[in-house]
Amino acid sequence: MSGLLALSVVSLSLFFWGRKNRATLAETVEKLAASESEISSIRGLTDQLQRESQLLMSFVREFPQIANKLGSEVDPRELPGLLLHITVRCFNPWQAVVLLRRQRSKTEPSRNQHLVVAAVARSGQGVELGHEIQFGQGILGSAAEGQQVMTKQDIDRDASLASSRRDPDNPLLKLDADLVAPMVFRGETVGVIALSETARISEATKGMLRVICQMGALAVYNASAYSEMKITAQMDGLTRLYNKTHITLILAEQIYEAEARQAPLSVFMFDIDHFKNYNDTNGHDAGDQLLKELSKLAQENVRRSDYIGRFGGEEVLIVLPNTTKQQAHIVAEKVRERIAALCFPFDKNKPLGVLRVSGGVERYPEEGLDTTCLV
Repeated sequence: MSGLLALSVVSLSLFFWGRKNRATLAETVEKLAASESEISSIRGLTDQLQRESQLLMSFVREFPQIANKLGSEVDPRELPGLLLHITVRCFNPWQAVVLLRRQRSKTEPSRNQHLVVAAVARSGQGVELGHEIQFGQGILGSAAEGQQVMTKQDIDRDASLASSRRDPDNPLLKLDADLVAPMVFRGETVGVIALSETARISEATKGMLRVICQMGALAVYNASAYSEMKITAQMDGLTRLYNKTHITLILAEQIYEAEARQAPLSVFMFDIDHFKNYNDTNGHDAGDQLLKELSKLAQENVRRSDYIGRFGGEEVLIVLPNTTKQQAHIVAEKVRERIAALCFPFDKNKPLGVLRVSGGVERYPEEGLDTTCLV
């Protein structure tokens, strides 16, 4: 009897001991699972930090070269491609798009409220060079207007941005961009850079793109200012034709090209008959207006490949590459006829009651081997 009681006590003790150990074991397993989850989370965070660190290190290594390229005198036509190359190299996105703000024009004053695709890597999703979008439209226009870096999360939170992607007419509205950053200079948006399917977007990624956009904005402004200054130095302020210095330089270059390629080259030069009389009779303002109208008319009646400049007070020189003397006579006669057919202000006051021009045509090399002889 005492043995049976002892056995019962032992069994009961083992039961409670086992029950306690099972609870401890379950608690231990639960703690291990939580620890594994924490370790996995820490490992993921470590991997992310490592990737971001590598991206930052790569950007730091590339930065002097980026600064040098964007800080040098870049042809405005090459700048979008350069910005695209830098962006793709730094972020390795599936798709990248560089858009620039259009310039305002007299005929289209609202033109500068549009962004135009100037460069694109992998022109998928229907995005092609020359496509446009207005400020405020979609994620691209919103980033430009608000001058804020925007991510995919911003789109998902904004119902209007999300719905704009369903617009079937403009592929730029449907662009599946992960990251969009504006290029801003002196408070004005000059362009936008958009990336699709990049690695995880972090504050470091956004910061790097901001830096590229800031440098890009300065480069766009400098390139535009340089281009404007270059054009100003080459153009006659009144007629907007090439000035004498530049048209003479062009003629010299075309003589060299004609000789190298054994191609024909002709020049046509004309001036206004009795222009001094026109000025004296009607005033210099009227004379200036006449020169502007006549220059515009001459520009409209030559080919894009031809060069036209103001050689003197009322003298106009037209350089005609790849043109025989016979062909040049046809061009000259066409310009003469257009001028004769147009009613200029005060032309009835001219000595012969009509405004006329006189000119001549010469061909290289038969009638002159250099600019002086041809002129």
